[in-house]
Amino acid sequence: MKIEAAQREAEEAVSPIKEGFAQITAKIFDSASEMAERMKDAEFVSGSLAKRARQMCEWYQLMNFTGDTSLENVLEQLQTAAGREAKQRSPEEMRTALGDLLRMTSVHSKKLLDEDRLSALEL
Repeated sequence: MKIEAAQREAEEAVSPIKEGFAQITAKIFDSASEMAERMKDAEFVSGSLAKRARQMCEWYQLMNFTGDTSLENVLEQLQTAAGREAKQRSPEEMRTALGDLLRMTSVHSKKLLDEDRLSALEL
């Protein structure tokens, strides 16, 4: 009985952290999806899109309370691609970085869902 109560308390303590991380990941996924859609047939990287990508990367650095370096590394690639001078920004590099980011955030979301399912099965 005490073990079950301790497990519930531990899950309740971790649940808000998972929820916060899931919300951050979802926000990044949505933004990256919109940017990828704009870059689909683009021949250049607009200044507003590059600025938005840089701001998203900076926002994640501020919000990353989990210390997740894998997502941070992918965001650094995007920030590098978006941080170049206007004439040096490569649409292909941006598309690649955004694609990597979309895959990474999808993987993170799937992991969280799988963990929740496993937790439900344990109870």
